[in-house]
Amino acid sequence: MAICSDALYELSQLELIEPDDEIHTYITIDRVGAADDDRARITKAIVKLTAQDASDEDVIKHLFDSGYLDETRNVVAGRIALRSYYFYDDAGIEVEAPQIAGVKVERGFQQQGAGHQHQLLAYEEMFQGTVSSIEAHPWVLVYRALQLNVAALIVGYNHPSFLNEPSRSDIAKTGRLKRHLSWSL
Repeated sequence: MAICSDALYELSQLELIEPDDEIHTYITIDRVGAADDDRARITKAIVKLTAQDASDEDVIKHLFDSGYLDETRNVVAGRIALRSYYFYDDAGIEVEAPQIAGVKVERGFQQQGAGHQHQLLAYEEMFQGTVSSIEAHPWVLVYRALQLNVAALIVGYNHPSFLNEPSRSDIAKTGRLKRHLSWSL
């Protein structure tokens, strides 16, 4: 389960046993349905609990315990396709890692808002790099965000090292991106 500012989303993973192409895994994102179609009640509960610094687990537990949710009314919001990516580590050993092959956002979710409701407006691959580096220019992201008139960005990348902890370079680049995105007139 994942919490957004206005809804609860359920992620499910389907691994293909004998894929027809390079895509081996699909992740489906469902917006969890609202009992009595009262989505506003869910939004209010999420806003209230997150303002009280409740953990994601506590928010999810509250939503299920309250009877606000009805999983029979779930709606598919989108899908993510994963393929295998191969590279050689420093020891010359071939390593396999998952890589995002594509993202599909259902039309109703593309058109739900102007970004202020944190609806996904676009998914775009902005930069490509090598196994060991990528040159990502923050102003390119800012320019594209302004073109789309978004209120928020989700920035991610495939990291082939399998290390969950960010490197010093990752932290520095994230800080530089945050500074560029917080700039205003």
